[in-house]
Amino acid sequence: MILKHNPERAPTRAGFTLMEMLVVVAIIVALAGMGGYYFLGQQKDALKSTAKVQLQTLTQPCKTYALKHAGQFPPSLESLLTEDEYGVVYLERQDALYDPWSTATNVRPYQYSQAGQNNGGRAPDISCTTPDGQVIGNWMSMKGR
Repeated sequence: MILKHNPERAPTRAGFTLMEMLVVVAIIVALAGMGGYYFLGQQKDALKSTAKVQLQTLTQPCKTYALKHAGQFPPSLESLLTEDEYGVVYLERQDALYDPWSTATNVRPYQYSQAGQNNGGRAPDISCTTPDGQVIGNWMSMKGR
C-alpha cells in the first residue's frame, strides 16, 4: 500500500512547543521548592531530637561517675573520656561531647554545669543552643521524674 500526501488533511504535531516545556519545568521547580522547604524543616526537627537523645545519653555516664565518686558529678564532660582511679572510662568517643550542629570547622561542645541547678542536683546540667537560639537541656525531659 502506498500512502499519498493528502493536502486537505491538517498536519500533525511531532513534539512539544516551547511554552509547554516551560510550564512543565516551572511545575517541577515549584514542586522541588516545596519539597526542599518541607525537608529542611524536618531536618531541623531531627537535629533537635538528636540533641535531646544525646543529652540523655551523656547524663547516664555522669550519674554512673557520681555513684563511684561519693555522689560528685564529674568536673567536666572531658573527664569522662579518661580513665579514673577505679580504671573506668565512662565515654569512649570524643565526638559524643559535641552537639549535632558541629562541623569539622565549627566544633560546638555541649555546655556543662556540675552543680545541676536546673536538674535540682539530681544530675548535672548539660545543654546546647540551636542555631536559631533555642536552648535544649537534659533537664527538659527530666522534669516530672
